[in-house]
Amino acid sequence: MNETYAPILRIHGLHIETIKQDATGAPRAEKLLHNLEVSAYPKEIVLLLGPSGSGKSLLTNLLLGFLSPLERGIVISPAVSSSCFELNLDGQIINLLNPIYPKTLEAKIGVMFQSLGLFDDLTVEENWSFANDQSLEPRQGLAWSAWKREMITKLDLPPNILSCNINKLSGGQKQRVAFGRLLAFRPKIMIFDEPTSSLDISTAQQVVSLVQQTHEQNQNILTLVITHDYENFLRICHRVWFISHTQEVQNHAPAKPLPYYAEDLCTQRTPNFRELSQDEFLQHEARSADALWNTALSRLLRGISKALRPQSYVWWWKFFTVMFKLLVIRASPYMLITGFFLGLVATYFSLNLDLGSVRLYTGTAVKVERFLVPTFFREMLSGFGIVMFRALIPLFTCIFIAARSGTAITAYLSSMRDSERRQWDAMRNLGIEPYLFFLPQILICFVLGCWILSYIAFLSSALGSLFIALATNPLCTWYTWIETFWMHLHPEPLLGLIGFIPIFEGFGMFTLKTTVAGFAIAMVSFLWGVKIRKTSMDTLRHLISANIWNMLAILIIFFVLLILELA
Repeated sequence: MNETYAPILRIHGLHIETIKQDATGAPRAEKLLHNLEVSAYPKEIVLLLGPSGSGKSLLTNLLLGFLSPLERGIVISPAVSSSCFELNLDGQIINLLNPIYPKTLEAKIGVMFQSLGLFDDLTVEENWSFANDQSLEPRQGLAWSAWKREMITKLDLPPNILSCNINKLSGGQKQRVAFGRLLAFRPKIMIFDEPTSSLDISTAQQVVSLVQQTHEQNQNILTLVITHDYENFLRICHRVWFISHTQEVQNHAPAKPLPYYAEDLCTQRTPNFRELSQDEFLQHEARSADALWNTALSRLLRGISKALRPQSYVWWWKFFTVMFKLLVIRASPYMLITGFFLGLVATYFSLNLDLGSVRLYTGTAVKVERFLVPTFFREMLSGFGIVMFRALIPLFTCIFIAARSGTAITAYLSSMRDSERRQWDAMRNLGIEPYLFFLPQILICFVLGCWILSYIAFLSSALGSLFIALATNPLCTWYTWIETFWMHLHPEPLLGLIGFIPIFEGFGMFTLKTTVAGFAIAMVSFLWGVKIRKTSMDTLRHLISANIWNMLAILIIFFVLLILELA
């Protein structure tokens, strides 16, 4: 490869350590990379080789912006102000160790993860369309249709695969679909993370050829391949960045013969620790804390700007409608049924209490409810309607939603955050900030859902109350129930909406309770769902914690608002 041009990617004098604790809890630094000196030139395929844990993923995460150079637990020297990790993109020199990820790199670097990071909720065509819409140069109309047909042929995929769900594809088909999504994104720099893992020999060789064809046909300025499958990739690469077991990094162009790498890669990496002084550790923690807020603010502003793009809105609305259907609309029949039976059971036990008996002067024992119920029947029924509307039904509904929909959202986000599946990182790489993408949807779904489902549940419970009152109490007629239970709530038509749906006295507090509870359920479920999941037990712990905190939040909210309502 001609090195007369300026390098497109240059790393020099870079030293990376990770902070760990020893058996006594004292901090110490483990050296990963020492005085890294490598470069890559335009139109090259660069192979990054090294033992597990040698820092390959750390380098690519810095390049992708998934890690800040001031990340807690990572020590990078020299100081981030020095230009030791540079990218020359369109004639502009970009320092990749800037604490704030450069805006100029948005949608310029694309990655295909080892786990592929395909979106399980979307079809093959939707996965490709999602990436195309976030591209700096999206294909449209006939050009987009022609590209999809071309990709199906080039990737040797079945003609009807576009409408298939990801979960129905074989491993090899998923691999090719991930290739297609990366090409739809049209990045200038492509990163392949273990693209042949878990593939048989024949399929792996096809993938290697695809990488080479993709690099040559799409005019990418750089392709970086991270792999342990060096036997197949050495024949197509122009340069090798080789991290030995002693953390020495070698820059080979052209690549060395196969035996040169085989022995070293089979040698276990030698840990290299140094003691970390307390002052150095405290300074690192302080820098990390300061950088955390700056990075969070930068990501927030960048995420808002991306969310306002028309292409992002289309996908936001698609995910929102699916989520609203699952969390609210599909829950409506359950709330109708459970509301009816709750009203039925609660009314039955309220009007058929066993209050014991008293003895008359004649010595005859008489049931107390024989005197109490006829005397206070109308008051009991009207008071019960108020209790159901203002407390019982909305409280029950919010608990039901937290247990059903809150748990579902926590599990869904936990799956997205799975460190192995990388769907969360895939969304970030395609230009969408997942926090800002999902949080508004979830908030709207739960706030509206708690209000709508509580109202539906109350109307259903009122019907159940009427049914059991008529069936079990001879004092109750249709007109009695209307005059007491129903009219005591002072129903009025909801003018301007549908006309015949009533609102009741205290509807403002009913709305406040359900919407505040819905907001709390959404936030608790979201915060526990976005915690990084590393094992299946992590998901279980997150689900249990989310349920506990949701129940506590609902009870506290209702207790406080009921006290305010009675004050």
